[in-house]
Amino acid sequence: MNVRVPLNTGQRCYWQVQALDKDAQPTASSDLAGWEMRLLEPEDWHASWITSPNDNEERQSPLFRKT
Repeated sequence: MNVRVPLNTGQRCYWQVQALDKDAQPTASSDLAGWEMRLLEPEDWHASWITSPNDNEERQSPLFRKT
């Protein structure tokens, strides 16, 4: 069976597989597996820049800077 459902941010999705053998008899189903959708739309993203707690300090982090 083919099922098409639109996926949404944060939606939990599950799947399971069952096959037919050479005599068209169904096999045992697989274990249930799943995943969770993440951020799909630009408005789903919320972030801010990592900055120094003291605005007078240099803005660049020395941990991420190359010489």
